[in-house]
Order: sequence, then C-alpha cells, then structure tokens
Amino acid sequence: VQWPVLVVSVISAVFLYCLDTNLTSILIPVLLAEFGQASKLPWIFVGFSLGAIALVLPVGKLYTILPAKHLYLLFLTLFALGSGLCGTAQSMNMLIIGRVIAGAGGIGLYTGVIVILSSVTTVQERPAYVGLVGICWSLGRILGALFGGLLGSRSWRWGFFLNILVAGLFTPVYLTMIPTLDPLSLSPSKFKSKSTPTPTPTPLLPRLLTLDILGTLLSIISITGLITGISFGGLSYAWSSPPILTFFSLSILSLTLFFLQQKTCFLTSPTTRLFPVEIIGIPEVCLVFTISACCSTGGFLGLEYMSLYFQLVRGESTLGAAVRLLPMIGCMAVFMPLVGWVMPRVGGVLYWPVVGGVIATVGGVGLARLQTDTTPLWVYTPQILIGIGFALYLQMAYTAMPSYVPAGQKGNAMTLVIISQMGSIAFALSTAGSIFTNLSLSNLQALFPAQSRCVLQEAISGTSGNGEFVKSLSEGDRERVVGVLMRGLRGIFTIVYISFALSLVAAI
Repeated sequence: VQWPVLVVSVISAVFLYCLDTNLTSILIPVLLAEFGQASKLPWIFVGFSLGAIALVLPVGKLYTILPAKHLYLLFLTLFALGSGLCGTAQSMNMLIIGRVIAGAGGIGLYTGVIVILSSVTTVQERPAYVGLVGICWSLGRILGALFGGLLGSRSWRWGFFLNILVAGLFTPVYLTMIPTLDPLSLSPSKFKSKSTPTPTPTPLLPRLLTLDILGTLLSIISITGLITGISFGGLSYAWSSPPILTFFSLSILSLTLFFLQQKTCFLTSPTTRLFPVEIIGIPEVCLVFTISACCSTGGFLGLEYMSLYFQLVRGESTLGAAVRLLPMIGCMAVFMPLVGWVMPRVGGVLYWPVVGGVIATVGGVGLARLQTDTTPLWVYTPQILIGIGFALYLQMAYTAMPSYVPAGQKGNAMTLVIISQMGSIAFALSTAGSIFTNLSLSNLQALFPAQSRCVLQEAISGTSGNGEFVKSLSEGDRERVVGVLMRGLRGIFTIVYISFALSLVAAI
C-alpha cells in the first residue's frame, strides 16, 4: 500500500501544475470581468511561464546539491503560496504576482517528481512511471477545462484554492514516505529497498556556497528576455519597437555570456557551474534533445489549438471542447503506460520515435487540412493518430539521454530532458500564440477597420465575455471571422506536423 500511495502523491503535483495552467486559461473571461485591465492580460500567462522556465537550470542544480525531499516540500509551499495569492487576489497586479510565484513553485515540483521517481525506481521501471507523469499532464489539461467551465463567475477563486487543498491532503505522505534522497551522500537507488543507508549530514551553508550565482543570473535574464519579447511582440508593442528589440538583444547577449562563463568557469568551477555545456556537443545528446523538444512541441500545440478549433470555429462551449478532445487524451492515457511497460522489455529505444514520429506526423498533416465544415471522421482521426504517436516516444528521452553522458553528469542529463520538454512547450505556446494572434488580428483589422484593436484582440483570444462583438455581426461577417480564425489555426497545425517531422528526421 505504501508504494502506490507514494507514487500517486508525488505525481499529483504534475496534475495540479497542469490543471492550474489550463484552468487559468479557461477563467480569463471571468478574471477580466472581475479586475478589468485587459492590457495586463498577457502577464497572467507570461508571468507563469517566466516563473517556471527561467528557473529550470537553477532548480535542476539545486536538486544536485540539496535533498530532494526538502526541495520538493519547499516548492510545494511556494506553489501553494502562489495559488493562495491568486485565490485571494483583489487586483490584477496581485493575481500576476501570484502567477509568477506559482510558476516558480510548479517547475520545482515537476523537476522534483522526475528526480524522485528516477531515484526510487530502476532503469527498467522508470519509463512506466514517467508515462504516469505524462498521463497526469494530459488529464490535467482536460480536467482543467472541465473544472473551469463548471466553476462559473461566482466560485472562480476555488480553482486556485483547490491546489492548496490537494497539497494539504498529501502533505502527511510527503513528510513520512518520501525518502530524503540527499545527492551529496549515499542515497537509496530504489525506495522499496529494505536497507536504507543513513545519509551523512552535510551543512547547508557549504552546499549553498557552491551555487553558480553569475550563471544563474545570466540564464534567468536570457530566458526572461526571450519569452517576454515573443509574448509581447506584435501585440503590446511592434516587433521593431525599442522595448521588443531591447528584450531580444538582452536575451542574446546574456545567452552568449552564459555559454562563455560556463565554458571558462568564470567565478565558478567545473564541478559547481550551473550546466556543463560540453555535453551539448555530444551528437547523441543533441539528437535526443531535438526529438524530445519536437515531440513535446507537436503534441501540446496540437492539444491546445484543437481546443481553440472546437471553441472558435465549431462554436463549442469550454465543456464541449474538452469532451471532444477525449479521443486524443484517451489515446495518450492508454498508450503512455503501455509504452512504459513494453519499452524496457523489447528495447530499441531509438526505434520508438521513428514509429511514433511517422504516426504523429500523419496526424499533424490531418490537422493542417481541417476546414470549418470537416466531417467528424476527419476531425477525430488526426486526434487519435497524434495521441498514439505522441505517447509512443514522449518519455523516450528519460531512458536514452542518461546513457549518452558521463556517469557524473546523469543529473544534468535529466535537467536537459526537462528543459527540452518544459522549455519547448513554453516557447512553442508563446510563439504560436503570438503568430496566431498577430495573423488573425491583422486580417480582422482589414475586415473591420472601424473596430478597436482591443475588441478584436479579445475576440481572437476568447476573452470577450459573452462574445458581444461576434454576436452583433451579420451571418456573412461571422463566417468571414471564422474563416480568418481557421486560417490562423491551420498555420499553427502546420507547425505541429513540422515539429513531428523534425523529430522523425532526428530519430532516423
């Protein structure tokens, strides 16, 4: 009983992390009605992404010098604090601050889940448990939409309080069942082992003094500049405007300095630097990273924008769109644990992305051919193909990546996998959102030059409350609006199949 309870408790953090992300997207109309200030809307998403992705490298490093259990509890507290701020927010600014804190706590939890599961399972067992993480992520996406649709305007705060309730429910399990897993002492390789060595205590201060402060700052600045520039370019500011150019320039400069600093070990050492950039030069590592990043990009972009397709083009409610995504989610839920069980037994870890890449690419092409009146058969078939293909090789990197790096760099290899997945998802969603909104907005402005940019932008993003603008149009104008949105969606679906195709090429 103890082992299943521990696994369910630990991976519940991934479910909450994803549930929170999707739930917030669904609640945007309610939040705008509550606080107004539509100009600050992008910061709700950008703040969460910044809090998460900008800290991937520092968080990964922390898990190599501090006990995993203590860090997991720390980030759980941080995530709950951010959720509490969002749930009690009295202004848009307070909500944004809560999202940043929740994002930082969330990425720490996700990293902790991977570290803990990797530490307490064998190499043969690991893919199956990583598959459970993927299922929790997918379920969080679909249930976030369902839960958000059920909450309504009167009880939206409970969407954030739910995180605190679930965290509190599992806290006794976290405190009593998760092993310490101190990376600087002898740790058990498998939780179920009857003999658990007592870790040698190491003072906290010497551990913290090994942190690469300069590398941490440079990595945070580079990622922050890139995500902010992508998210606000073309929306709040023109792409050629000084703020956007400043963000991108700062990102490029910081990234260049980061690689130089890590390479030369300036103000750090080969053993304490934030990330050993040499492993990026290993061809197999680059290929696995590319496969993992492209797989994550294609799968999660497809899931996100199929939901928008059902809502914006087919006129489905939030609940209706969530239900119509069940074929894709169902295939993921079935095949992820199945692959996790079969992969260690049949081997051929690099053949899985070939098979999965072919299936997912065909599904992506099907999405790119969708029309406003596509029959149900050709709407659901691409979903099923992507769900199966995506599930076949999503967790492959967790098995393959550590085998290509030196023994002492396996922790950094796991961090690299997390970056390939979480980083690609954040960048893909930010970039795709910018492309979709900018293309659709420019086309709608050509159709309705008298309408304000703000009204059109809210209509595109689905944040226009009851859709007064769209409802006020004639039937012909509504069809033209849907046509504009459909063209924008097909552009994103093109990115989906290109991503899967690139992963296939890398695997071959």
